[in-house]
Amino acid sequence: MPIPLSAGTRLGRYRIRSQLGLAGMSEVYLAEDTKLHRNVALKILPENVATNHDPMRRFEQEATAAAGIVRLIAQRGNQPVVRAYCTYAHRLSLSSSSLSR
Repeated sequence: MPIPLSAGTRLGRYRIRSQLGLAGMSEVYLAEDTKLHRNVALKILPENVATNHDPMRRFEQEATAAAGIVRLIAQRGNQPVVRAYCTYAHRLSLSSSSLSR
């Protein structure tokens, strides 16, 4: 079972604010992008998913589908509710220097 990230934990340029929910293969957090000063949702995948080709492919398809919906909404002149900014894999352990408080 994954260890929940607490408010204030940093993952690279993101600072965790709170947990938004648990999904089938991930945890979702409200975080602040400290570089661009905006709120983002971070989807954290467990290592067994992040290192497996099929679940990662499904994750990337989900992000692509979300981005397509946002484009469609924008083309119709409406303000999108959510935007997919980027997806990337980053291997992280609790002893990693990219995880700080």
